[in-house]
Amino acid sequence: MTGIAQDIGAVVLAAGQGRRIGRPKAFLSVGGVTFLQRVLRTLSEAGISNVVCVVSPAVHETVESTLPGAPLVVNPDPDSDMMTSLRLGIAQLSDGEGCFAVPVDHPFVRAETYRELMAVFKKHPEAVVLPVYQKRGGHPALLPLRWARGLPDASWEDGLRGAMRACGVLVMRTAVDDPGVLRNVNTLSDLPEG
Repeated sequence: MTGIAQDIGAVVLAAGQGRRIGRPKAFLSVGGVTFLQRVLRTLSEAGISNVVCVVSPAVHETVESTLPGAPLVVNPDPDSDMMTSLRLGIAQLSDGEGCFAVPVDHPFVRAETYRELMAVFKKHPEAVVLPVYQKRGGHPALLPLRWARGLPDASWEDGLRGAMRACGVLVMRTAVDDPGVLRNVNTLSDLPEG
């Protein structure tokens, strides 16, 4: 798995303001670990080192001071759609075969799930690989990097899923035993206790 992990990068999408929850989701924490720290740690455990975090101007300095050395890109317009952040992050990734689009509000995905998705991608490097848990699609998406870099500068009503439909790419839905792929945090009640 080490070989394929070296060809896979990740863009951590952490530029949102978290208006519904009252603060940026990157700094929400579970067990004293922020979401951003948790996502970065999981990516590292999965063997993914080519990582770029897209953050807002409001949190850039805080992230820089709490995660020194983290590769950061600032989205100057945090009110833009997630595709804007994804494009900014992809532009900064080193060359490779694919990249994960990782929303920071999905911090509960297991390292093993990333490895499973990479194994499927290795067999189908022209496809977007999406995790499915109990017949429901989730995050993160693993994108062919060449395809992702060629996405037009446009917005789609349904974000990345809309782009996949509009730009014609093969999609591989992969069953995983990980409820974390569905578990995003939009309100404080979505956080686990403790």
